[in-house]
Amino acid sequence: MTKLHPKAVYLFWWSYFWIFLFTFAFLGFFVGIWILAITESLSSLFWCGIIILVLSGVLSALWAKLMYNSYSFETTKTALNIKWGVLRKHSATIPYQRIQNIDVNRGIMARLLGISEVWIQTAGFSAALSKFGAMRFSEGMVPGLDVKEAEKLRALLLKKTKGRQGL
Repeated sequence: MTKLHPKAVYLFWWSYFWIFLFTFAFLGFFVGIWILAITESLSSLFWCGIIILVLSGVLSALWAKLMYNSYSFETTKTALNIKWGVLRKHSATIPYQRIQNIDVNRGIMARLLGISEVWIQTAGFSAALSKFGAMRFSEGMVPGLDVKEAEKLRALLLKKTKGRQGL
């Protein structure tokens, strides 16, 4: 199994940081009102905000590292296998004959980090909610690959699917 580029952990951190931050900010709002009622001091709200930021950053770093360690993929004779997940393990096997499109995507954070994502779209797969909370329109995604490695994976998958219409 092939692992992701080490910089992928930063991409995961960035995605999870916002999830943790908004979650803790929502909960912190109610805790902040309670703290303000007890202490009657605005400085306690400031420290509550600092704790939320730090807690979000630390938990995001831990979760990103766990997610990075769990993510792997391999190409076999007949399919691309992708495995990921920390608490809930996921495994996707994408047969080459079902692949219809292969995209290499680079969002803002990915460009800053010098990495790419490879999205594999197949016949009969509809849109789904991705682990990063955004709509994704592909059955398989391999995030956090070096730009050259992403292009190599795309070329390999195109070679394996050669002769299929639409590619």
